[in-house]
Amino acid sequence: MFKVETEVGGRTLTIATGEWAKQANGSCTVKYGDTMILCAVTMGEEKASDFMPLTVDYREMTYAAGKIPGGFFKREGRPRDSEILTGRLVDRAIRPLFPKDFAQEVLVSILVLSSDVENKADILSLIGAAAALMVSDIPFETAIAGCRVGYKDGNFIINPVISEIEECLLEVIVAGTKNGITMLEGGAGEADEETLVAAVEKGKHVIDGIIAILEELRGKCGREKVKGARTVRPPEDFQKKVLGAIRAKLIDSFKEKSHSRRRELVSAVKAECALELD
Repeated sequence: MFKVETEVGGRTLTIATGEWAKQANGSCTVKYGDTMILCAVTMGEEKASDFMPLTVDYREMTYAAGKIPGGFFKREGRPRDSEILTGRLVDRAIRPLFPKDFAQEVLVSILVLSSDVENKADILSLIGAAAALMVSDIPFETAIAGCRVGYKDGNFIINPVISEIEECLLEVIVAGTKNGITMLEGGAGEADEETLVAAVEKGKHVIDGIIAILEELRGKCGREKVKGARTVRPPEDFQKKVLGAIRAKLIDSFKEKSHSRRRELVSAVKAECALELD
């Protein structure tokens, strides 16, 4: 087993790999406080048509908090809205960092093993997905991490606990790489722009520290990346021809404020382009 640790917001963040889900392309556990998640990533063998089918499955079972589901059957149901939103958060953070022409199916499975009902598992899931991908043989090279920043009584709080989040004037999730911020999500009361910018800067500083241990973990046990992974990329001359035919029209279509009307205009541009290039 390989393990790395760092202090984040006064608590120890521990990332370990090599003990769980050994048949996956990559896997790791992330522990923060007494909350712990398991993340495993797998890659399919078949080639997709013209897109990358990335799926992030996040599940937070009630046993993680030491409870049993209510009701007659005492079983877990379909994913709750909060689980779906956490999966989307992870997806938005990691999807842009795959190679542009990579088109093999990738499944990111995240399971909450233990919850202390204080430290939320969404940030751990983002870090775990990045760590599992980095140590795997899937062509995912760029280190990414995230943290939550709260603002309360004139002070910034890194990864506030659940009770503190409810009292924060501002709460924002920051995800990024060494080179900058890639995703922001959050909400606030009447917070000014300077406070938001300062919160993002605080988050970026924390992210840099987490990225350092992610790269350390990859250096210890990272697998060699798959060479010649199946990709889908049209010929360069064809790409230029398509862009030349639709670029200006698409830009005009995106200026339409109505969502339904904008969708109709984009569909019309696609249909017109298909006829021209047929």
